[in-house]
Amino acid sequence: MADPTPADRGRIHPVEPVPFPEREQRQARLPVPLTSFVGRDREVAAGVDLLRRPEVRLVTLTGPGGVGKTRLALRVAEEVGGDPSTSSELAPSTGSGQALSNAKGQAFADGVVFVPLGAVADAALVVPAIAHALGIRETGERPLVDRLTDALRDRHLLVVLDNVEHVADAAPHVVALLTGCPKLKVLATGRAPLRRSGEHVMAIPPLALPRAGDPASVTDVGAVESVRLFVARARAARHDFVLTDGNAADVAALVERLDGLPLAIELAAARIAHLTPAALVARLERCLPLLTGGAPDLPERQRTMAATIAWSHDLLTTDEQVLFRRLAVFVGGFTLEAAEAVCGSSELRASSFELEPSVAGGVADTVRSKLQARSSKLDALDGIASLVDKSLVQSAEGTDGLPRYAMLETVREFGLDRLAASGEEQDVRRGHAAWCVALAERADPGIWGGPDHRRWLDLLQVDLANFRAALAWLAETGDGTGLLRLAAALGGLWVYRSYRAEGRAWLTRALAAGGDAPLARATALIKLVALDPSIERTRAVELRAEAVVLRREHGDRFGLGRALNGLGALLRDGAEDGQWMTLLEEAAGLMGSVGDFTGLAFGCQIRAAAALERGDADGARALLAEALTLFERDGFECGIADTLLQLGGIDADRGEVAAAAGRYAESLRLWQAVGNQEGLIDAAAATARLAASWGRPDAAPVLLGAAAAQGEALGYRASASEAALDVQAASTARAAIGGEVFATSWATGRALSPEEVTAHASAVLASLAASASQGDAELAADGVGLTPREREVLVLVAEGLSDREVAAALFVGPGTVRSHLTSAYGKLGVGSRTAAVAAARRLGIL
Repeated sequence: MADPTPADRGRIHPVEPVPFPEREQRQARLPVPLTSFVGRDREVAAGVDLLRRPEVRLVTLTGPGGVGKTRLALRVAEEVGGDPSTSSELAPSTGSGQALSNAKGQAFADGVVFVPLGAVADAALVVPAIAHALGIRETGERPLVDRLTDALRDRHLLVVLDNVEHVADAAPHVVALLTGCPKLKVLATGRAPLRRSGEHVMAIPPLALPRAGDPASVTDVGAVESVRLFVARARAARHDFVLTDGNAADVAALVERLDGLPLAIELAAARIAHLTPAALVARLERCLPLLTGGAPDLPERQRTMAATIAWSHDLLTTDEQVLFRRLAVFVGGFTLEAAEAVCGSSELRASSFELEPSVAGGVADTVRSKLQARSSKLDALDGIASLVDKSLVQSAEGTDGLPRYAMLETVREFGLDRLAASGEEQDVRRGHAAWCVALAERADPGIWGGPDHRRWLDLLQVDLANFRAALAWLAETGDGTGLLRLAAALGGLWVYRSYRAEGRAWLTRALAAGGDAPLARATALIKLVALDPSIERTRAVELRAEAVVLRREHGDRFGLGRALNGLGALLRDGAEDGQWMTLLEEAAGLMGSVGDFTGLAFGCQIRAAAALERGDADGARALLAEALTLFERDGFECGIADTLLQLGGIDADRGEVAAAAGRYAESLRLWQAVGNQEGLIDAAAATARLAASWGRPDAAPVLLGAAAAQGEALGYRASASEAALDVQAASTARAAIGGEVFATSWATGRALSPEEVTAHASAVLASLAASASQGDAELAADGVGLTPREREVLVLVAEGLSDREVAAALFVGPGTVRSHLTSAYGKLGVGSRTAAVAAARRLGIL
């Protein structure tokens, strides 16, 4: 397994106070459903009215599965003005619509954040889910609920918590947030109330039905909510479907038999492609007891929704039913390949899914071959297509452009019940876990090196809910080996997508489980150090030293080279003379023998950092140039971007402005392409420092303010040395443009979105590069125009003398020295002493 960059770049540190991300930075904007919202005018108005009452802080929408709680919550959130991009465009069609339209407005100044909890298996993960939706990262040792409270304390925000019934134990944390944040409100959906003080419960009824005894005609039933929904969905299944006087009675009978439950109606409407309303009613009549109610001791959802899904399920062929119940094991969706791997045989054996230690990727082939060892293979492609047609599986385009499938949560719950009843559940879950391990282990090396870093991260991200389910199952069943392998292989996702708290928790639990997977243990130890910079240094050295021993004992030459690099970086930081270099030399030999160019590049970066600390800029530049060549040979974009930033810093110190600007611009482009927000922050801050010293002090506070705001939102803080440079740049810019302008520009930067910051930094870099090239030519042509006294002052400044010391040497006052320096700055086109000396040397003046 590959390891993080040297010393993990020292990026994640506690930052206080906890900031609230700007609207553009928040990740969980309101979802925009692909189908129209039908009816519910009365419920929407009631929900809006509740949320606009000052005394109402917590509203819970309750009702059976399939009643439409999530869609109603989204509509209510739109109406109270949560997100301009999703504000309601679908005007209600009844009389209450005008009242709703008039009531619209930005009721919540800080917007609405949607937090889906259907895939969250543990109540302990609800607070991290809320934090992640807000773009707030856990850092340091403070409880995350306290950090959230700090961030939201003065914010007028609506948080929508969707599907809370299975994580109701998190209710005390929700109440704690509401107690500590007086302007915060929560809109929750669930099958039962949270039962907390101050909670306002809205029981969501089924859709309105045609009144008994009314004539069954288009005029009479066409405006009824349940009928309108059926007609809208039927037209989606068959474009020429029309409600007529001839079928109106059957449609009215159908929605009545389905109790007005939206999901049941949608499932029935999907059959219009093959069955008439009369045929649908006939089928319902034959299983009416199942559809109208079950045993009174069963949960409400099973007395209604389960019966409706059972009817749809019974229309499937035997093979489709097998595939349906096995697909229910996936959480948050699946691909065709995943379905084939986990569900791909007609029969299962109890031993089919044993997790076996293997090299990355090997588990996938093992699982697939065992799945297909007996009897015929299920045709997953045709089977899933049929389930999509019958609305039991939903289809959408995945992040890679390929189809991705998912079940509605209530449908999936029904499938899980059938899976448990079949006796296959443990085998299918074992196969699902094995598939998760295979995918994560196959992805992990590519995340830490090579050209596919971006692609692997996206692939893991989209299946995070599946990984969580597999981790939980492995932990519950006591499979320490599988748990260790999966938690370790997900280290790249934990690090690069800021799931640090969750990653630390799983790695700690997996390491304590004592699984028999030495190489996975080594990986987990290394990743734990990468995820937790707060680990005491001596302990971090111990963990990475153990990883080195494990990889050495098991002959993992690739992994050993990376582990030695990481241990060497830690020891260098502690100034253990000589030992760290010995480790890096051994690592270089190993990585060279296996062709690990990215690992070799990391080693060059570590040595370059040491050279800079010694004041050997030329040596550092040569090492970084070597690292850049190696990263480019391997195609690792993150390594290239990071090295360009470091080289640009050396260029800037030497006054090579055009070169520095070019490197920063390319680094900025790469960080944006990869989607690494921390890298973008680094590039923006570096651009600000360059601008402050070389003729664009006006641009510096904007970029510094932006970097500060976005770093706070991520819980990221630059190293001490970089922070000192930022302070110096801010001081230079403030002196040049004045405190009032500086403050205004800083505030402007803090309000920028990441995309706006990137565009602004790119424009500043282009301007700096052009000005530097033109300025050098002009200065060379006119001899710069410095007076003899200005040259004398620069000579003494270059020798390290202060203004007061220069004044004493020249027998003038300090104010006169500053005047000469200011004049020289203007002629050289710079804004600081360091930049002036560098420019004068570059132009041959000194």
